Amino acid sequence: MAEGRDVHVHLTSQLAPPDQLAGGVAVVIDVLRATTTILHALASGCSAVRPCAEVEEARELADSLRAGRVLLGGERGGKPLPAFDIGNSPREYTAARCRGAVLVLTTSNGSRALLHAAAAERVLVAAFVNYSAVCEQLRRETRPIHIVCAGDDGAVALEDALLAGALLVASGCPPRYSPSHTSLYGVWAQASEARVPIVFHVGGTGDLIDHNYFVNGRPIPPDFHGGEENFRSVDYMGIPVPPAQTLATLIFDGVLERFPGLRVGVIEQGAIWVPSWLRQMESAFEAFARHEERLQALSMRPTDYVHRQVRFTPYPTEDVGWIVAQAGADLVMFSSDYPHVEGGRKPLERFEASLGDAGAGEDVRRAFYTDNFMYLMGRAAAELAA
Repeated sequence: MAEGRDVHVHLTSQLAPPDQLAGGVAVVIDVLRATTTILHALASGCSAVRPCAEVEEARELADSLRAGRVLLGGERGGKPLPAFDIGNSPREYTAARCRGAVLVLTTSNGSRALLHAAAAERVLVAAFVNYSAVCEQLRRETRPIHIVCAGDDGAVALEDALLAGALLVASGCPPRYSPSHTSLYGVWAQASEARVPIVFHVGGTGDLIDHNYFVNGRPIPPDFHGGEENFRSVDYMGIPVPPAQTLATLIFDGVLERFPGLRVGVIEQGAIWVPSWLRQMESAFEAFARHEERLQALSMRPTDYVHRQVRFTPYPTEDVGWIVAQAGADLVMFSSDYPHVEGGRKPLERFEASLGDAGAGEDVRRAFYTDNFMYLMGRAAAELAA
């Protein structure tokens, strides 16, 4: 959240007047499932996506494009449409089906939201699977930003609202002022009162490390995809730095003290660093509490705020059993990064092996796989589960 940014969140597309979108950037969200499906289709090789509001409109457009390779996809009420090539489940959009095809898509909410957002100067498609990329794009934007949730037949969709909130927060320090700045109290207050967690995610903060670390007289090694856009061993080491510094600042400056109901999820940034980070914060508290009034004003130790309000997702390659033994079973929760391969091909097996080696009982497993996530998500998780 940069100083002076003009950011608007529209919880349904009907609440986003086209004249407000004009000249700005619209970020369209339909987590379940249009925007998630579109991203899978493009990743699997679709050359373009043509959204349509109505079923018959989609049929006519697909027929007019049949000279090329066309996929006619969509749903109504979550059910596939008769005589359509494909439904709206991301799993259906395989490379064999999508490569080189134009996807003509009509859905109950998402395709209409995309067409509504066309009044903006630029439109981005957002889902949890491309969170980092969207954050990076928005970080560079100077135009007004409109986050447009597709909703559910005119009602607010909680999963869209959760992502909309997450898009507003990067792990690192905003330009020109601290994430603990008093002008942001309204953001923390709204999230706390709504029991919507703040989510820190890898990305959205520019380069993790100085690019000169790669200027070593040798070729830059490819990442695990064989390309250049993801992590390697050296920049992997920089992943924890932004969330560690930001969280410590929020704690030391009293933000978590002031907003005890605020929940923070540190997602896809690992957790192997958390035990030593907790010790470092305690050491800083001991060293500076005598001289800093902000630390004297805290009613708890720094570690206590973390246990009360913060949860982390370890990577499958990390020893989660050791993390639990060092920092407690209440801090870490399962994630797989599906469908990205960087989340590991066998995350469950790896986590289970680590927990088993540590002698973790059923209570630790339940906390890791279920309870800590439910605690982080609060009311939203309870309502989605219901």
